[in-house]
Amino acid sequence: NSEPAEPIVSELVTALLNGCRDADYRTQILCGQCLGELGAIDIGRLELISKSPDVLLTNFHPSINDENFAFGLINVVVKAFLAATEPRVQ
Repeated sequence: NSEPAEPIVSELVTALLNGCRDADYRTQILCGQCLGELGAIDIGRLELISKSPDVLLTNFHPSINDENFAFGLINVVVKAFLAATEPRVQ
């Protein structure tokens, strides 16, 4: 029984989740990165806004079989690996 998150947080997460479904691949990646920057959020505290409640969460996860998903994931992992300043962090 936790207190609901501020409405602006719910609106922000909703907008970013919707952006992850955008037709433009770069938009998807940028929205995903923004969600990553937000960190762990208790989804139970959010009031997600969607015209169709089932659509928002069921369509959020891209297919791991999608070539664009794999390509984007590899790019993010490689950039993080190369950005590490210490070999131990890699």
